[in-house]
Amino acid sequence: MILEQRGSTCGIYAFLNGVHALHPLHAHTQEIDEAVITLIRDTCYGKKGAAGETLLGEFFSCEALASFLNQHSRVLSHALEFPLYEAKIIPITALGTYDDGFYIVPGIRKRKWYERERNASLHWMTALIDGRVLNSAYATEQHMTLAELEAFNDALLNRRFSWPLWRRQNSYDLSDEAVSVPTSREMRQLEDDIPHFSRQLTFERGSVLYVSKH
Repeated sequence: MILEQRGSTCGIYAFLNGVHALHPLHAHTQEIDEAVITLIRDTCYGKKGAAGETLLGEFFSCEALASFLNQHSRVLSHALEFPLYEAKIIPITALGTYDDGFYIVPGIRKRKWYERERNASLHWMTALIDGRVLNSAYATEQHMTLAELEAFNDALLNRRFSWPLWRRQNSYDLSDEAVSVPTSREMRQLEDDIPHFSRQLTFERGSVLYVSKH
């Protein structure tokens, strides 16, 4: 079974899919979704204000996702009964050189509304050491070479993300998010109130996460 994400949670589900591949989760899908939703609600900006860590469960850099996972994976580990795992940032040139865990690779997943634009959504996929790649966006599995994964990551070059544009273009499925999506006006206020929140972000390529048992 490959877990399918709900809302803007691909980084968290990429982590859980990797864990599930190495240490099968016995919880039902609904229990897994509920654990993720609870974690997002407990760490989102809307509830924690400036002390929050994510808007909807979305992360835009290896540093942000690694920090979140290392701080909060214990919550998921306890709720879903799996061993503790730790994430570290490595260069993409080191992809495939470790063999006791799994990788989480950021890149660009094509969607119709930005294919010809600089604006894009960063997507995280799980890469296993046997060449399988798990995609939580569709709950699918495929095989990708190291060169294909590097190309997926390299597509981040000169791409950026816009929260206001994302909100307008995805208005039909905002109800799928774990928490309420702020309006454009509320996003401007968040940007004023929270030093590390920005409505416009530029992606960085060249790094991935390696996740192994703590």
